[in-house]
Amino acid sequence: MTIDTAVILAAGEGTRLRPLTTHRPKPMLPAGNIPILEHVLNSLVEAGISEIHLVVGYQRVRVQNHFGSTYRNRPITYHIQHTQLGSGHALLQANETIETDFLVLNGDQIVTEEMIETVSSSHTATDTATLGVVESEKASQYGAVELNDNRITEFIEQPADDEYRLLNAGVYVFGPSIFAALERTFQEQGRLSLPETIRDLTTDESAVRGVVTESPWQDATYP
Repeated sequence: MTIDTAVILAAGEGTRLRPLTTHRPKPMLPAGNIPILEHVLNSLVEAGISEIHLVVGYQRVRVQNHFGSTYRNRPITYHIQHTQLGSGHALLQANETIETDFLVLNGDQIVTEEMIETVSSSHTATDTATLGVVESEKASQYGAVELNDNRITEFIEQPADDEYRLLNAGVYVFGPSIFAALERTFQEQGRLSLPETIRDLTTDESAVRGVVTESPWQDATYP
């Protein structure tokens, strides 16, 4: 399936990276000599994405002033998450403008063009969601997954033990039905979590595809 639309979640503050994020959002922290978010956009452009949506919130003016209305001749549509109420709530801000299957990436994780292309090309019309998966000893620090014949059968946020070796790389393809699934998801203390929605979807053993990739992956959650 050809995917040409991407939503990047770049609204969070990154409290675990204070004081680095006191005056700028985590996706705008430098990696090399450019912001992390710019690396993400470059990978999307190289992968052939033609329509970019950015969900912004905390210190959003820093993001909007840096990138403007286009990036490398691709139009950028901004969606504002006025209150940071979780990744699922952030994605819902783009609900009214997305009508086809689309990519979702975190704005604070450096991923490659190859990973994006692998996840996109693996997604089919019958998949509710497709997730990029990376093998790592750090799986317990993030979202760990279990795979059975390319289907996600278990999705665990920060598991209590180190037995897991596959982590959610934060590269997704969703069909438009993800928005209805988000609205059905239980909100804990008013926060709506995208991983919680994915966990709900795994109760249908055919709904969520997992794609293991050996492409480089780097997260900016911890200093």
